Amino acid sequence: MLVVLKYVSEKRIVLVAVNPYKDVDLYDKSIYKLYRNGNVRQLDPHIFGIAEEAFSSLDQQKQNQSIIISGESGAGKTVSANHVFRYLTQACAHRHAIDSLIIASNSLIEAFGNAKTVQNDNSSRFGKFTRIFFDDRLNAYGAQMEVYLLEKSRISYQGKCERNYHIFYQMSTARESTPLLKGFNMNACMLTANDSKKFEETVNCFKILGFKDDEIREIFAVLIGILHFGNLSFSGEANNKTAIRKNSANDLNRCCELLGLNEEDLAEKFTYQRLAIRREVVHRQLNSADADALKDGICKYIYESLFRWIIKKINDRLSEKSLLLSEMNFIGVLDIYGFEIFPTSSFEQLCINFANESLQQQFYKHVFKLEQEEYVKENICWSFIDFPDNEACRLLFEARLGIFSLLDQECQLPRPSDDNFYNELKNSKQCQESCFFKLPPIAGDEFLVVHYAGTVKYCVRDFVKKNLDTVNESFNEMLRNSRLLQTDSCPQLQKSSKRTVENHCLL
Repeated sequence: MLVVLKYVSEKRIVLVAVNPYKDVDLYDKSIYKLYRNGNVRQLDPHIFGIAEEAFSSLDQQKQNQSIIISGESGAGKTVSANHVFRYLTQACAHRHAIDSLIIASNSLIEAFGNAKTVQNDNSSRFGKFTRIFFDDRLNAYGAQMEVYLLEKSRISYQGKCERNYHIFYQMSTARESTPLLKGFNMNACMLTANDSKKFEETVNCFKILGFKDDEIREIFAVLIGILHFGNLSFSGEANNKTAIRKNSANDLNRCCELLGLNEEDLAEKFTYQRLAIRREVVHRQLNSADADALKDGICKYIYESLFRWIIKKINDRLSEKSLLLSEMNFIGVLDIYGFEIFPTSSFEQLCINFANESLQQQFYKHVFKLEQEEYVKENICWSFIDFPDNEACRLLFEARLGIFSLLDQECQLPRPSDDNFYNELKNSKQCQESCFFKLPPIAGDEFLVVHYAGTVKYCVRDFVKKNLDTVNESFNEMLRNSRLLQTDSCPQLQKSSKRTVENHCLL
């Protein structure tokens, strides 16, 4: 729960709140009625006040409204977003049951997209922009969600004292499949008593949102299949043919059974990679390290496809009552990762922190730049405020020879590497001339960016692999043709492509 502190500007468009990490009595029905029926501008600052301002502006201006919720990890962004959703769905004239559907969808997505981190036991590891659509009479007729930057690497690796996504632990308490947690560095001792209760809530949310029993069973089959897939281990040194170890035979059998794959085909795919070079197909032998990397990539690929399929099903349910959402105005709520600073950060943090730089620029623009421009138009006397501007930091990422551009260029080469990318960074004029880019005293594979919230050290290891984000085409074909993944009640795998950060959607 959040304790409200104050509004930042006279227009009351920015609210600052702090998370006390304890329950506070600020959000009951009496408080809701106070802000819904009273004069918001005469009441204390409150998240309900922001929601009411957006709702009133939608009614008066007949224009789309957006509420951006930002802050560091653990600040309470998701809780704030949920309070906004509850307020908006209660405030509308006729809800069409959209309120219960939105609440259920948020809880369901948390199970698949949230995880325990060092800073937050329920950290959102993706960004979400939710639009609630209203007609001219302020009836809520539907909603749509867009998701961004799912942290797929968490599927194959978690830091010390962190967990994989909640759903794996919820499922394990319910299905007594705790031994499966040995995959992905997942430790059974990190199960909590709350996981079993949350699993029941997750299943209930599936049913509220209209998922069929067959679909729910297939979703869990895919999840358990991913766990077995992650437990595969390989033998074979640099110059020897790779093979799946004999002690992985049961995991191989189970993952193929659950995902509808052929055992022999799957085992063969880990021995070599098929490449198209100059219109000829050649086979490159894989070593155990190659096979491990390929295994991790496939697990991430399947999980992301499952996640996006669930989002699509939720969106279908949230909008099934109306085919005219495109003609309606909406109030949008953005809930995205907070700014992250770790001892050494990677590609995921680079994308997250760039997104937060963009949000911070919106803050500067609305609180300082636009208000002062309004003063000029109205000939109001005031002392000019020299405010910080992070546009130069954003250009470090977005410029023609900025960080993202250099990374994309490296990924287009026949043999891209992190070392080559790092050398390009060091020699880039854009980076050399930027006061926001620094190299450590002993340059190896790290660089520093001076963000608005602090200086962050990034390590370039695996930048190229994470940016390419591809799956071996022969694996992709096999997955698309699997017996399970072709059924109507099962998540369809998204088409693999050579996706780079240039194509990622960042607000």
